[in-house]
Amino acid sequence: MKIVIVGAGAVGGVIAARLAQIGADVVCVARGEHGRVLRERGRIELSDERGRFRVALPCVERVAECAGDVYLVAVKSNDTAGVLAELPRGAAVVCAQNGVSNEALAQAAGMSTYGMMVWMPAQHLEPGVVEIFSEPPGFLRVGRWPRGADDTAEALASRLARAGFAAAAVDDVARWKWSKLVSNLRNAVDAYFAREVKRASMDAVMAEGRAVLDAAGIDYRDPEQLMREASAQTPSRSARVRAGSSMWQSVARGKPTEVEALNGTIVALAAEHGVAAPLNQALLALARDPPSEPIVRPLAELARR
Repeated sequence: MKIVIVGAGAVGGVIAARLAQIGADVVCVARGEHGRVLRERGRIELSDERGRFRVALPCVERVAECAGDVYLVAVKSNDTAGVLAELPRGAAVVCAQNGVSNEALAQAAGMSTYGMMVWMPAQHLEPGVVEIFSEPPGFLRVGRWPRGADDTAEALASRLARAGFAAAAVDDVARWKWSKLVSNLRNAVDAYFAREVKRASMDAVMAEGRAVLDAAGIDYRDPEQLMREASAQTPSRSARVRAGSSMWQSVARGKPTEVEALNGTIVALAAEHGVAAPLNQALLALARDPPSEPIVRPLAELARR
């Protein structure tokens, strides 16, 4: 199985590096300064609990420059449509991304579509370098979208498990990804709010997300149980601490965020089913007009304005 990793940031870069370390047939697609460094060096630097390693990894700039059996897409949701436009119709596409909108785009583009729920305390802040803060490096669940497991999902999960991930194929991946979406609603709080008001605001925005999913009749796993299970299987084994969530990292690098794909999904569902989602609406407004400094008031107070 030749695996093409599209997007070699925190998630895609760690997956690509770990697969390359076990000799898997893997190539990555990366752009910008990060991609330039990877192509010039012919390797990626992986920092984990054991140290810092230079891992040989072929890298190209465009998806059309390589062919694979499986395309594991790890770009931000904003870039999914452009990636799909470069792929051959019918390709096996694994959406290893936050939210649930990417799989719908892949299906609409005629792809053989898989979802992957990713729980990975990883970081990418320096070109050519990715960092992981746990061992195993990630908790991964993969399956046909929205339901079903097949030989491709099983084969991919097997390779990821050999590479050290807590990985498995599941037949209800959509339930896993809806649960992860609820937990990801906190990321915008992490990105825009000061430390002293984050905790209460994170709990509140997750509770609102669950209420909206319940009103919409969407089946999902318990997010708190997911967080406990994933955290137990990917424990940190050192004093190294990740600087912030993936969305915090995007803001820190001056990149677009996924608030539209995450909190925006909850806002759209709330409107469709006639329920209120003021906290997620407030976060969506912040993403469209980002603050210059961390907000020191609780999200609930901001939402009442």
